[in-house]
Amino acid sequence: MSIECGALPAPLDLDGVRAPQTDRPVILRHITPPRPVSVFTALAWAIPPVAVFAARATVILLIVAAGLLILDRDVRRQAGLVLRSPLTLALAGLVLWAGASVLWAPEPLGSLRLVAKLTGLFGAGLVLVSGALVVARDGASALYRPLRIAGLITIALLVVPLMVVEFASQAGLNLQLRELLGGSTNNPLNLVNRGSVIASLTVWLTATAMARDPGPWRHPAVAPLFLATAFLVFLGLTMTVVPIALACGAGVWLVIWLARRRSVRILAAVVALLAAVAPLLPRFALDPAVFGARLQALPPSLQHRLHMWNYVAERIAEHPLRGWGVDASRWFEAGHITVQNPIYLVQFEVQLLPLHPHNGVLQVWLELGL
Repeated sequence: MSIECGALPAPLDLDGVRAPQTDRPVILRHITPPRPVSVFTALAWAIPPVAVFAARATVILLIVAAGLLILDRDVRRQAGLVLRSPLTLALAGLVLWAGASVLWAPEPLGSLRLVAKLTGLFGAGLVLVSGALVVARDGASALYRPLRIAGLITIALLVVPLMVVEFASQAGLNLQLRELLGGSTNNPLNLVNRGSVIASLTVWLTATAMARDPGPWRHPAVAPLFLATAFLVFLGLTMTVVPIALACGAGVWLVIWLARRRSVRILAAVVALLAAVAPLLPRFALDPAVFGARLQALPPSLQHRLHMWNYVAERIAEHPLRGWGVDASRWFEAGHITVQNPIYLVQFEVQLLPLHPHNGVLQVWLELGL
């Protein structure tokens, strides 16, 4: 007696009807997945208020979006291709190395929890990039309208707090916030300041959507007018990093516009070069000693960061290859330093290294090494 090994018939459902064969996981077969373009449309609508008023919740939004995108078969197939790219493999290797560094980290249990979070964020990022590639393949024009409206909502949400403070202070906004309030924790705009960097990075997406939209927004003056308005709004905030974020966004946008497909490799090379020299800058060009008496004329936050980065660079030099272990930044006993407010000539003490170096590249060097 012989048994033929052939394809098994599709299983029967409760009504005795053959279920169609599919490559979707069993748990997903009875769920109708949303289209990737619908997920990104919802994300474009949700990010502006969340980024402005609850910046940290933006991560939750992105994780939810990734969970919806993974239901789509095309996104899962694209994720398999993205996973084999050199950049993705390099990031995966970095996450694995972070896991290995738990063995010599100062607080292994906390470090292990952080590695678990990093692994989840890596997976979410992989899915989001794959979903974006699927949308780009099918035509991204459907996102022009939501991106355009999202950008306008973002600016509107930032303008309202600025106008309220301007009206309440009865004086120039920059004078009130930059000179009188400075970096004070009582600054009424601290709430929107935290999300202003995230919001500033979306400006270029909105401008591109306005420039490419075949509708009435295609007038050549619309996108520049929007950019000029956005710049004025963002510069009215007290976060000094916002102009830097705007400049970086402009540079990235220009490279993508000119280089097209080659832009990914160009930007990756620039990031790699900056990351390679990052530990050297605080010990030479950005050493507080180089500034001399001019150091006290800088904003207190910048004075603090220059001292902090110099200290971090010294610690990196002690373990440049293996680092100090993931999440080690928060466990250094670096002591305190004195910084001065150049406006009121008031000195106050701050912790030299509070939790992290306020620089992602230096933190990777410090904790994971080369």
